[in-house]
Amino acid sequence: FENQPPVPYSVASNMDDSGYDENAVLFFEETGPLGNAYSLYTIKDFKDGRDTLIIPSEVNGKPVVEIAAHAAAFRHIKNLYIPSSINCIGEYAFKCREFEYVEIDGVKTIGKRAFENCDYKNIVFCEGVKHIGECAFYSNNIQELVLPNSLETIEDGAFAYSLALKHITFGDHLTKIGSSAFETCIGIEELSFPNSLLQIGDYAFEDCKKLEYVKFGSQIKVNKDKVFANCHNLKGFAD
Repeated sequence: FENQPPVPYSVASNMDDSGYDENAVLFFEETGPLGNAYSLYTIKDFKDGRDTLIIPSEVNGKPVVEIAAHAAAFRHIKNLYIPSSINCIGEYAFKCREFEYVEIDGVKTIGKRAFENCDYKNIVFCEGVKHIGECAFYSNNIQELVLPNSLETIEDGAFAYSLALKHITFGDHLTKIGSSAFETCIGIEELSFPNSLLQIGDYAFEDCKKLEYVKFGSQIKVNKDKVFANCHNLKGFAD
């Protein structure tokens, strides 16, 4: 994302059209008890055909701390960088996008269905991400998933129906994988869970038809018939 031209933006004091600028791409409103930060509540398409969006970490000297629900659904952006100043990505924020590359730099919480049905090929989670919400990355085209050590919870359906997914690397502080979190990820062949993992929901890996081998951490006991339902090629478990 080097040498990208600056993104035009407007700042509004409320949620109506008073702060809109027809040439702007990003629209912010003040947030926090003293209005000492900004929420990015609308993202529009570039007028000049650009397809790379670098969200700024601050505007007018104030940090940008959240991306609102539905902020950029159905927009035409292929490359996205989200800075570490962002604490939360709202529900459905980037739904149905044709991403090629996404970098999430330290966002603590990724909301429900935030990137649902996004056809990205590469996504990078930097350290700092702690919570991935329900169906946040449902149905995508990722082949390899490397999750940061900071990640603690993966909610229900988070990566379900990621049909191209073949490899998952879990971080060392993960404690929960929700129900159906990786359901029908038909390309996965093996899994190795960290010792930190305490809970795997029912059907978390249902219909992972190529899955052959699973290595569990030291702190977890699961109902294997439910967690790995219809994994007919599964040959072995190890503790």
